[in-house]
Amino acid sequence: MLRAPFPAEVTRTYLREGAYAAPGVPVLTLTDASRWVTAEVEEADVGKIRVGQRARVTADAYPGLVLTGRVLRLAGQVDTKVGTRVVRVRVELTPPARLRVGTGVDVDVVVRKVPRALLVPLEAVVSVADGGSQVYVIEGGAVRVRSVQMGERNEAYVAVLAGLREGDLVAVAEPGRLRDGQRVLVRSVR
Repeated sequence: MLRAPFPAEVTRTYLREGAYAAPGVPVLTLTDASRWVTAEVEEADVGKIRVGQRARVTADAYPGLVLTGRVLRLAGQVDTKVGTRVVRVRVELTPPARLRVGTGVDVDVVVRKVPRALLVPLEAVVSVADGGSQVYVIEGGAVRVRSVQMGERNEAYVAVLAGLREGDLVAVAEPGRLRDGQRVLVRSVR
């Protein structure tokens, strides 16, 4: 009889009943997919990650499911994958959730909070030759160019420090498609 050192499921059996077991030979694999997930962080970003930071976990296999957790452990080594170098991070789920072992997940670790930030989609920002930034604001059925000062950003949004007010509608379009004064029709607002 074998007893697991934690509540777990047997996900792989290496030896059958009656087979000989020897030291160092695995008998089975135990997993507990409800308590934690593992993510890979690119080497360039690992300096931003600390044990205890909050994380948001989503999985394509479970649309609409958003799990929360905390960084439990960072690996002590960098792994080389094809074309990149990554560090494994373990995130403890709080509360535990049932995921299938091996489910692909996306993990967003909160590395910094910017309270009361005014956010716009990153694709709405246009860089200009002098190094500044602009957005197209929708006013009276037309777009108007407005210079803005950018702050913190992530892969999807950027904080606007100056140049916009809460409630301003910002246009998002393919680069080069908008010009100052152009008439537009708003199809959706997010």
